[in-house]
Order: sequence, then C-alpha cells, then structure tokens
Amino acid sequence: MSLLTLLHGAQCTIWAAAFYFNPNIDNLYSFQEALYVSFITFTTVGYGDVVIDSEWKILAGLEAIN
Repeated sequence: MSLLTLLHGAQCTIWAAAFYFNPNIDNLYSFQEALYVSFITFTTVGYGDVVIDSEWKILAGLEAIN
C-alpha cells in the first residue's frame, strides 16, 4: 500500500511539473502551487481555489481521468 501511495505521489509530481513548466500556463506562481493543483485534480476533489488557465483545463481533466 505504501508503494502505491508513493507511485501516486510521483505521478502527481510529474503532472505538477507539466503544469508548472508549461510556458502558456502563467497563473501558477510556484511549484508548490502547481503540486497543490495537481493533487486536488488527481484526487478529483476540485476545490476550485486555485485553477489553471481556461484553455488548459482539458489537461487537468486528463489528469483526473488518469
């Protein structure tokens, strides 16, 4: 179970990097914020307090499906 948790955490970190290092997403101001968005999206909680630009929301949807 711990291994699966670590693997999911690694996957969220990879998605966060995809969000943060995308030069077209300009409203994530730190990697920590990108990681937060990634974990919220990955778990499909979707608080909505921090979101990515509207034209990139499909990318967040793909993370949730993943």
